[in-house]
Amino acid sequence: MSKYNDSLIIKKPLDESIKLCKKAISNLKWRVLEKSSMKIVIKDEAKHITSFTNSVKIELLFNHITEGTEIIINGSIFGFGPQSEHLKGQVGRFINEIETLI
Repeated sequence: MSKYNDSLIIKKPLDESIKLCKKAISNLKWRVLEKSSMKIVIKDEAKHITSFTNSVKIELLFNHITEGTEIIINGSIFGFGPQSEHLKGQVGRFINEIETLI
């Protein structure tokens, strides 16, 4: 299993940051596996017709900080090599979607 971690600081209150993440998840058409007040677990649902990549699972942890909200992003995927690159790409895709919504 490959893992990849990143973080993002959004200069908005916690509740607004969580709403942004939910909107990004919806825009990407990813599935929510679990959610609580400070955590959302998602899975990419995109079908990869021309490649053999597994689904990515991403855990979002929300922390209130002075500047706004810190989002800790913990991603994982079954496999190594190309799967690791796919994982990094999907985490980057999620972060890009958030940034377009801000």
